[in-house]
Amino acid sequence: MRRITEFDGLRAFAVGLVILDHYAPFRNFAHSAPARYGGLGVDVFFVLSGFLITTILLKAKSEEHPYRVFYARRTLRILPPFLLLLIVVYGSALVLREPFNKASFTAQVLFLRSFKGTEVFLQSIPHVFKTPEALPALFGKLPSSIIPRDYGRLPMASSLGPTWSLSVEEWFYVIWAPVVLLLSRRGIAAAATLSCIVGFFLRWFPGAGTNFFTSVDILATGALLALWFERRATLSPAKANFGDTCIAVVSFSATVGLVVLSWLHRDLISRTLIEISVFGGLAWLIRHSGEKNALAAILRWKPLVYIGSISYMIYLIHLPMYFIIRRIVESAAFPVSEIVEMWLVAICSICATLAFAALSWKYLEEPVLDRKDVITAYLKRSGRSDRDKIRISPAISGPQDVDVASLVVVRD
Repeated sequence: MRRITEFDGLRAFAVGLVILDHYAPFRNFAHSAPARYGGLGVDVFFVLSGFLITTILLKAKSEEHPYRVFYARRTLRILPPFLLLLIVVYGSALVLREPFNKASFTAQVLFLRSFKGTEVFLQSIPHVFKTPEALPALFGKLPSSIIPRDYGRLPMASSLGPTWSLSVEEWFYVIWAPVVLLLSRRGIAAAATLSCIVGFFLRWFPGAGTNFFTSVDILATGALLALWFERRATLSPAKANFGDTCIAVVSFSATVGLVVLSWLHRDLISRTLIEISVFGGLAWLIRHSGEKNALAAILRWKPLVYIGSISYMIYLIHLPMYFIIRRIVESAAFPVSEIVEMWLVAICSICATLAFAALSWKYLEEPVLDRKDVITAYLKRSGRSDRDKIRISPAISGPQDVDVASLVVVRD
């Protein structure tokens, strides 16, 4: 299988947007744009994950024991860094003598963070239908009040807030694997399309927020992209180019609409327009990966690629690290102004986050991932290793038309 190096560069940009959103003093630059639009990074992760997971599952349809192999490989990729995160956060809370919330801890362990407030949200939907004047606005509304310059003095467990997106992805894996492995390609496309339609309308209602039901369709968008590239490989060049043109036109129109919407009223947002824009951007990137164009070259820049390869732990640990560093700086009582202290905390947090993620990759994640093929072979009750079937080249330098079956990002 060939590797799209540019995906790691894209991950680096996505996790950078999230950090800009969460770290003071970055979040208030440009009229609080990072704090208002930093969530775009999460949506990029969602579409990319939906594409890769569906690509893997489509290939697994013809292999032995697809369920046990898929879930085992996902567990090996997701669980070790997540458990390390919980040890750091709850260990720090123990040192600081903060109260232990058993219900919150259980929700984290079971990846239920994205279902918080779901009952209240779903109960609001019938109310809208019964009360026409309560019909919400078509577009979501960002906070129009002043974005706080920094977080309040919250307990360490509050730094696990970003795990809501991990919760969405984990439950997507649980639900989506049977859909792909049991249904035909047409059935999979229908399920993904229905998810996108339902997701759009659910986000139309108040209180949607960071919820599984209003976010899972963005991963389904990535699934549609995987289906398109599998289908594209069987089409004539003329039909493939026509499809590419249609995707480009729709995604460009969505991007223009998003920009205009933000320009006319910076408090309005549409995740649907975002997911369509990201869909088109990824489609272009897949077709032009490895080429000598400026964007692909930037995304192949080695420092970005490395940051992208460790971006999972960066995403998990960046906010806990900020909380820890802030407490250390505050306890030191440096004779500096508030803004200087915020800059000091932010810069030190970035350095500590990168260092922690690098160490995690080298001593935890990479060693575990190096055993994935051995474990996969064992699960298949076969003596041969999947390494005979899976070969990952260091880069792409080939044709523009790429078969989706030949695509994978290292450490899927």
